[in-house]
Amino acid sequence: MTAATPRFHRLVLVGGLVVDLVLRVEELPRSGDDVRAERAHAEVGGGFAVLAAARRHGLPAAYGGLYGNGPFGTAVRTALDTEHVDALLPQVTTGDSGFRTAFTGPGGARMSVTSGGVEGALDADTLRGLRIDAGDAVYLDGGDLVDARLGSAVGRWLQSLPQQTLLVFDPGGRLDEITWPVQERVLRRCDVLTLSAAAVKGLVGTSRPAAAWRALREYAPRLSTAVFRHGPDGCWVGTDTDQPPVEVPAPPVDPVTGPVADGLHTGVLLANLAQGRPASRAALRGNVAVALFSTRRGGHAYPEPAAVDRFLATSWRPE
Repeated sequence: MTAATPRFHRLVLVGGLVVDLVLRVEELPRSGDDVRAERAHAEVGGGFAVLAAARRHGLPAAYGGLYGNGPFGTAVRTALDTEHVDALLPQVTTGDSGFRTAFTGPGGARMSVTSGGVEGALDADTLRGLRIDAGDAVYLDGGDLVDARLGSAVGRWLQSLPQQTLLVFDPGGRLDEITWPVQERVLRRCDVLTLSAAAVKGLVGTSRPAAAWRALREYAPRLSTAVFRHGPDGCWVGTDTDQPPVEVPAPPVDPVTGPVADGLHTGVLLANLAQGRPASRAALRGNVAVALFSTRRGGHAYPEPAAVDRFLATSWRPE
């Protein structure tokens, strides 16, 4: 049985946003090293890419998290305003948002150090103040659930969501740091799951799409759509309880910097699902957006819908 295409009118990220200080280096520093960056830029990280990409592709978006009143909090609020993403909670005036220093080396190798800020103070009382409608989709990033206190608060809060509200979850790369009670609560409420091949294996013990899809149905009884991302090789999409996932290709391109663009893929995917496109087509447009992005330099140079349309019409037709 094929699940109906999820329909919703707004995407709400519940969690935290930080500022990424990204430095491109010839080689990653070792203990005692002082290396010079080839390039450097600051951008808002965390789940911001999901919100920005969704908004650019036609889906209204909102941030259901905290931000501070220092330079990093100001950067978060400015980025939200620039992308026309609503902030649902007031600014915290007693501290600043966190930041993450990330080093990116040859081949896309990356290491980072995070200094948390007020975004980590999101608690049960604050969550109760969020107004979530039945027609919303709530997005959770696994990185925000690593903190046991925040993860527990979010897990309990999910029980108060309207049944019609869609829950979208990306476990990220730190699944093993999220306690099992939190994982279980999120998965049992999850409607759309999008994750990397490595995270699939960490979650259900196999990265084979058909076996993983069957296993996930046991953990997540509400699950209507699962997207298993395989980087430049595209992704697999499961929607049919009686059939294995289908492979969705990605166009061959020559990447410039090989940036991490999982959030971009998810944002485009969700915007297209909200517009009524089948999950496989929504994922295909996400694959194209990521491929185009990988050929660009600098911050959130996200491809617009017209660029995706043009590429599919003139440059590449999937078999």
